[in-house]
Amino acid sequence: MSIPKKAVFERLKEELRCRIEKDELSSGMMLPSEHSLCRSYKISRPSVRKALAALENTGLIYRVPGKGSYVGTRRQEQPRWQFNIGVDIDCSNTSGTELLNGMFSRCGTGIARLVWVDVNNLQCFDGKYFDGLILTHKRSLDTGGELARCGIPVVAVKHLPDEPLMAYVGVDYAREAEKAVNCLMSMGHRQIGMLCRSGDPAGDLCRHGFELSIYRQGLTVAPDHILQCSSRENMVREIRAFLGRTRCSAVFVVDELTMFELFCVCKIEGINIPRDLSVICFEDTTAVSRRFETGISEIRVPTARMGELAVDYIINRLVTRDDGRVMRTILPAEIVLRDSCRAVMRH
Repeated sequence: MSIPKKAVFERLKEELRCRIEKDELSSGMMLPSEHSLCRSYKISRPSVRKALAALENTGLIYRVPGKGSYVGTRRQEQPRWQFNIGVDIDCSNTSGTELLNGMFSRCGTGIARLVWVDVNNLQCFDGKYFDGLILTHKRSLDTGGELARCGIPVVAVKHLPDEPLMAYVGVDYAREAEKAVNCLMSMGHRQIGMLCRSGDPAGDLCRHGFELSIYRQGLTVAPDHILQCSSRENMVREIRAFLGRTRCSAVFVVDELTMFELFCVCKIEGINIPRDLSVICFEDTTAVSRRFETGISEIRVPTARMGELAVDYIINRLVTRDDGRVMRTILPAEIVLRDSCRAVMRH
């Protein structure tokens, strides 16, 4: 049975409204094009226009004919932005929000503004919507490489691109993962597991550091001590089976979502953190810590600083017209130990 058009229109309107009210879509930010919204939500252009019209009537957005829709209220004097910087950022997690905050802090009035773009929509890549581009998704890198070769300043955040003309800012996942496992080793843990999501590039890099730490202690990496969860739907079942067969005393988790599901499983199974299991996560764990009222140890990544450096690089390229040195910056991370880790007696 098909969904009524009104229900589709309401779903799009409510999702955009929620994101605006949560400041995930900030004032002055350009919304995706009508074409992008049609593709993303699989709805017709009239339904998209109806949703945008409803948001405009409530004062949440304003539309400029021939240019697009923007968050906020139209004023008689709008800032005359010098540059538009496209971003494909996902603000549904803490890391994405911090990254966006860092970007906003460097976009001064009259200098640059951020424009939300759908990198899968090639119609955006005609120079009308942005002067530079910041990419956070691995699937965006191929297109970003093509744009970099055309002279557009492009920065990849957290993903190391193969294209030499594309800038990069991030952390050394392998090295930081090795440091985290070394920390657990120093607490006496020897049976250490690793959890990540299948297909996550960060997970592959972290696995290298995880295995390196184990090998350097003269130990062997047990294949069943590494779990790559196949999907969100199967995650709980796979983590439950993993904990049942490995009997690890500590677990290194690569991402926030997997950490959340791990805590859910531990609560169901009566596994106490940290008495029965010590855990440390690569991503920011603020939301999970708040949800489970437990301070979770983490590798604190300077995410906001990455956003600042990415914007600074693009503005400098655009202002100076300098196509010389391409930024390739690796920032150090910091291990923050909280209640989720404890030392154990060696046997």
